[in-house]
Amino acid sequence: LGWGPDSLGVALDMQAQGVPAVITTLNPEGLTAAEHAGIAAVSGDSTRAPVLEHVRVGSARLVVVAEDQAEQCIQIVT
Repeated sequence: LGWGPDSLGVALDMQAQGVPAVITTLNPEGLTAAEHAGIAAVSGDSTRAPVLEHVRVGSARLVVVAEDQAEQCIQIVT
């Protein structure tokens, strides 16, 4: 959840191991970069429950929270 070079790297590593990945972001450039790299991307605020439900975070084997602000990370995981 979240966008940035680290998120993209983790998602690419996961897919190389056969693990599907999806990135959430509000950044249009992040959406485009993820899609060009072959990573599923969803435009949305990952602190919002409907976005987390849309990406099926409840059934995920692994969730990486890669937000810039600690407050956002805490809000996502609680």
